[in-house]
Amino acid sequence: MYQEIYRFNNRVKVLCDYLERFLKHISVVIMALLLFSTLLTVVLRYIFSSLAGWSGAELPSLLLMWTISAGIPLAVRSGSHLKVDVINEFITGHVKVFYDIVINLVSIIFYILLFSLLWKFIDNSLKVTSPMMNIPLIWFYSSMIIGAGLSMFFLLSEIITNICRISLFFKNKNDK
Repeated sequence: MYQEIYRFNNRVKVLCDYLERFLKHISVVIMALLLFSTLLTVVLRYIFSSLAGWSGAELPSLLLMWTISAGIPLAVRSGSHLKVDVINEFITGHVKVFYDIVINLVSIIFYILLFSLLWKFIDNSLKVTSPMMNIPLIWFYSSMIIGAGLSMFFLLSEIITNICRISLFFKNKNDK
C-alpha cells in the first residue's frame, strides 16, 4: 500500500514542479508586460499628452489580476500562504503532520467556496466587456478561477505528501 502511495506522490510532485516552473515563467512575462504597459501609459499621458485606447487602467488591471492569480498558487506551493503558526510551534512529529492535513483541508474548502462564488459571478458576466478595450470580462475573472484551481491542486499535493509521511511513520512503527 505504501509503495503505491509513494509512487503516486512522486508523480504528483513532478507535475507540481512543472506547474511551478510554468507559473514562474508566466509571472515574469506578465510582470514585464505590466511594467511595459504602465510605463508606456505614463509616457503617453505626461510627455505626449495623449492616451492610447488600449492603455489606461484596463490593461494593467488585467495583467495585475493574472499576476496575482499566478502568484497565489506559487505561495501555496512554497508554504507561504496564510495560516496560523501559533499552534504549529507547539506540536511535533506525526501530530504536526495531521495538523497540516487539517489546515490544508480547511484551505481547500475555502478555495472550493471561492471557486463556486467566482463561477456564479462569471456566469452572470459572460457577455459584459470592458469599456475601452472591449475585452470580455471573463478574461479578467477567469484568472481567479485558474489560480484557485491550481492552489487546490498544490494543497492536494501537500496532503498526499503528508499521507505518505503518516503511512511511513506507521509502517516503521509496525516494523519494530
